[in-house]
Amino acid sequence: MKALLCLLCILIPTVGFAQSPLETLREVRKAYPAAGPVTPVQIGEMLNFVAWTHRAEGWRLLGKKDGNTCPMPDGTPISCDYLVHSATLEGFDVFVDAGGATTVHWSGPEPLSQMIASGRRTVVMPVVPTSGTPVPNPGNVHDPGDVHDVVNFDPQPLLNAIAALQAKLTLLERQLAVLDSRIANGELFADRLGQSFLQHKMQDSHPTGCEAGLNFGAFRIPVSCQVK
Repeated sequence: MKALLCLLCILIPTVGFAQSPLETLREVRKAYPAAGPVTPVQIGEMLNFVAWTHRAEGWRLLGKKDGNTCPMPDGTPISCDYLVHSATLEGFDVFVDAGGATTVHWSGPEPLSQMIASGRRTVVMPVVPTSGTPVPNPGNVHDPGDVHDVVNFDPQPLLNAIAALQAKLTLLERQLAVLDSRIANGELFADRLGQSFLQHKMQDSHPTGCEAGLNFGAFRIPVSCQVK
């Protein structure tokens, strides 16, 4: 099973980006009213765009159902000023006065694992940005499609390897089942006992020593021997 999981790890591509999520957010922010106000829908678009662009690095959105929320392009309510790193469950406050001036900044990390474990917040995967989402300066911000473009992976060899491992695993499970059955029935112990008895029987059938003597008239010289 561990081998199967290790093989599946290669399905996750490693993609490098020319700029950080903060730099991407700064570029995206330029496409909206500079002095504000910025609507909840627009904030949701910006945060989703950043998380989508950097999703291969583990960036996600913070799901939130109560209080002040902003909708993602698919309508999912999220925090209006947080991005989450899924590997560490740490959050970063990225806006000051969200909805007003909506000034970009970067504050964190803030541990969110307990809040997420309690269900008060969730880690939300970004969605494909809508066609109406402004994309500022395409030369500076990576097109979200780039992640798909770099992945040119044929899964068939991996699937074949997994099938072969599964077949071997099935065979091992059957062999273990036979051994368990023999142990339960006492057969394995009987085989070991029979082998031990046969070994002792063969040893008893061979002389382990002998005694003899050489006579020289009035003298006799004893001779001993041993079979090893």
